Amino acid sequence: MFSEHGLRATRVCDICRHANVKSAALCYHSRNKETLYQAVVSEAGRRLAAAAQEINQQIADATPEARVRSIVESLFKKLGEDHAWMGRLVARLLADPAGERPGWVGP
Repeated sequence: MFSEHGLRATRVCDICRHANVKSAALCYHSRNKETLYQAVVSEAGRRLAAAAQEINQQIADATPEARVRSIVESLFKKLGEDHAWMGRLVARLLADPAGERPGWVGP
């Protein structure tokens, strides 16, 4: 939901409805919406870094240019498949690095 609507426009009640959880359960695991947003951004970064590292290991003998091209192509393919939410989230972060909240800078 953050990747589609952004931090400010995503409401906690909508997150709970989408995840089929009660707001108390969400608050138990995340102090607030910003904490949940930080966790989502961190998870997206972790997944992208792991995918890049895996690709890099598979093509370790290639030239640097071929390695970069392969990593970029593979990541874009990954972002276009089942993980499109990560691509949208990255695009939002690039467009607004402060995470739509003054004073907040993401990981």
